[in-house]
Amino acid sequence: MSCRIAQIPRVSSHPEVYEPCDDSFALVDALLADRTNLLEHKPTLCLELGCGSGYVITSLALMLVEVPGVHYIATDINHHAVRVTRETLEAHHVHADVIATDLASGLDTRLAGLVDVIVVNPPYVPTPEDEVGRDGITSAWAGGVDGRTVIDRILPVVDKLLSDRGWLYMVTLTTNNPLQICRQMKARGYAF
Repeated sequence: MSCRIAQIPRVSSHPEVYEPCDDSFALVDALLADRTNLLEHKPTLCLELGCGSGYVITSLALMLVEVPGVHYIATDINHHAVRVTRETLEAHHVHADVIATDLASGLDTRLAGLVDVIVVNPPYVPTPEDEVGRDGITSAWAGGVDGRTVIDRILPVVDKLLSDRGWLYMVTLTTNNPLQICRQMKARGYAF
């Protein structure tokens, strides 16, 4: 069976929203490479933290279109990103609940232990710490001194939200120390 992903010409945009780039493409490529496993996994709830343009969540929904009953949620702190993601989803005829919030704030209690797949392209670029959490597009990449400030906020949220069979797909750089991230998650009972 053929597989589709979001078409870049049909991805909505705004000057304050991170457009799909190499890191977004790499994340979708990883999902595509793991598509057979994802189909066998039969997730019931998929979540994207920091959805930006909506390219990743839309691509995931298109990849899993043949899995019945999957519910998709996408969050972003940037209100422009929420609008752009909704437009991208609509342009590709797939649906997700798109929510303006910081990571999963307000959802974490209701979704605790229920999410089967989390995808996240976090702000991972090493920057001065005072750039982290700024309004607008800077918040899409500013990761703090070692690029871990937001990642280190994400990991406990992921730990709370993932189901017993949950999977995390997250973009990192070598400077983010991905091996340390894996060890942290392994200490919490996750395989890598």
